[in-house]
Amino acid sequence: MFDQTNELVRSFCRVAREVQDPVNHNLRLRITGAREESNRQYALPTGSDIEGLQRINCLNPKLHALQFPILFPYGEDDFHLGIKYNPVHASLNSKRKNVTEREFHAFRLQHRASEGQSLMRGGKALQHYCVNAFSAIEQNRLKFLRLNQPLLRAELYKGNEVGTILPATYTGGPRYMKHQYLDAMAICRRIGNPDMFITFTCNAQWPEITQAFQTVWLHENAKLRTVESIDSVISAELPDPQKDPLGYAAVTKFMLHGPCGQCNQKSPCMVDGKCKKFFPKPFNSMTTYDHNGYIVYRRRDHGQTFDKGNGILDNRYVVPYNRNLLVMFQAHINVEICHKGRLIKYLFKYVTKGPDRATGLQSVLEDPEKAKTMLTEYFTLNRVDPEARSIPYADIPSHYTFHLRPKHWARRKQGNVIGRIVFIPPGTTDVYFLRLLLTKISGATSFEDLMTVDGYLCKDYEDACLRRGFLSDDDESQATIGEVGQWGMPTLLRSMFVLLLLHSEVADPRKLFEDNWKLLADDLCYQTRRALDLQYFQPPPEFLRSEVLKHIETLLHAHSKELANYNLPLPVRDSDELLGNRLVCEHLNYDLCMQQRTADEIFATLNREQIEAYHNIMESVNSGVGRFYFLYGHGGTGKTYLYNTIVAKLRSQ
Repeated sequence: MFDQTNELVRSFCRVAREVQDPVNHNLRLRITGAREESNRQYALPTGSDIEGLQRINCLNPKLHALQFPILFPYGEDDFHLGIKYNPVHASLNSKRKNVTEREFHAFRLQHRASEGQSLMRGGKALQHYCVNAFSAIEQNRLKFLRLNQPLLRAELYKGNEVGTILPATYTGGPRYMKHQYLDAMAICRRIGNPDMFITFTCNAQWPEITQAFQTVWLHENAKLRTVESIDSVISAELPDPQKDPLGYAAVTKFMLHGPCGQCNQKSPCMVDGKCKKFFPKPFNSMTTYDHNGYIVYRRRDHGQTFDKGNGILDNRYVVPYNRNLLVMFQAHINVEICHKGRLIKYLFKYVTKGPDRATGLQSVLEDPEKAKTMLTEYFTLNRVDPEARSIPYADIPSHYTFHLRPKHWARRKQGNVIGRIVFIPPGTTDVYFLRLLLTKISGATSFEDLMTVDGYLCKDYEDACLRRGFLSDDDESQATIGEVGQWGMPTLLRSMFVLLLLHSEVADPRKLFEDNWKLLADDLCYQTRRALDLQYFQPPPEFLRSEVLKHIETLLHAHSKELANYNLPLPVRDSDELLGNRLVCEHLNYDLCMQQRTADEIFATLNREQIEAYHNIMESVNSGVGRFYFLYGHGGTGKTYLYNTIVAKLRSQ
């Protein structure tokens, strides 16, 4: 068939016949690219290198026809530069005249009744083609970025040895991921934290879906404000196989962790002989929140189990799920509550390595090609639109939309947009103070207008901030840490604190530290738990405070500074002593909220004599007056029961 329909096959066959003739031993076959290229490609090679394997340009129109002859039996051309849009279907608003590589392959991968289906029925060959096409698109994007670094303002990034800079417009790059993270945190600041986080993992029957993460905001009337409402939506228990056979089958197939631990030491979750996901979870009679804001789901010990080959699993091994989603999609779907406190920023897995540093703002302003920016056009908007003068720069995108051709702000007609200004650390001098002015002043019509205070033109943005009183005390430093604390990880916060000490006139560094050290230690509690392998252990505040000071001291040493230079306290060198005895730490490894629930539940069942003894003992403890008590009774009269009630109550405190 190929001999009759494929022009490439016919060409190779013709050459194969010709080279058998001794006269034609220098015969060569050339597969040319686009016809408008230079005639030099038809010339004989000028080098003396021995011919061998050659890399084919990913823009060669015959690339896929040669690689996948079964998918393209006629030797059809692939993408090449210069393919024009169909004038009948081209968008009137599009400034682009040529088809892009992504558009070409997206067009080719569509089902059409009037065309053959050899490509769409290609099976693994089709998958191979899709991977190759995407790789070619990515290769050309990266090549464009490498060859156009000066146009992308890459000269503003400090250091010439860092290689090719990937801008925020490159999907999947570090700056793109960071922008996505900051956008997500800006949405949370505007409309509140999401209510649920759903992890949708593929099953063997859906190889095209790897993993999907989704955050869900519930309507105000549907928010899960009580533990009863949470239990009605999310469960961490095995369903009753008699009452709900479909749910039981789905949970046992997709939502059981393990088996791991003693029955399966080779499980991927096992680290140093223990499960890194802290399974099995403890039984819990009620859904509660622990002292860090994490939810502890109800896992009752009602005897329901499942035999999973090499282990018997119960409610302690169930991953939280929603019954309706699980039965509908028949896949691993983990549903979690995530609306509490600062925990939302840990929802986003990508942790930024820190802000990029700019060498200066003036080099951008002096570039005539970059003369018009969103900021300069904001100044223009304030000159012509009186209504815009009352809107801060960060909120302008909520009311206006920015057009690129030509660059200008126009009043927004529809859609909800949340604006944010990129965070600038204090160490970047002029840019930091410019951002500070933009967050506090509305209606500026020029850079000079921002620097003018009471008719006096300040020498720079820092001078303007000083004259306006923005730097007169530590309020701005407090605001900076508070702003970064909404989205930044503790490592960034500690670096930010040191930058404030080094580059800002902090009036009272010790007070700034004492007011914010708990925010700077947000990750140290988790790290301590992981190091000790104690899920519910709460490190003493003195230990966490000392660890924060150690981190700050290390950062200051990099700048030849000491804690004493800023009147900061010294850490406890052997801070492990603050943790106390390891056996005591293990004994204190309990959930405070769960202990309170247990104490309340048991107390409600005490008899009159037990309640009297309970109050006497608790009064002795709370008043600090030590007393000896002797409980006398026969076996089974409730002495240990009362003891457990008192212990649970004291632990919860």
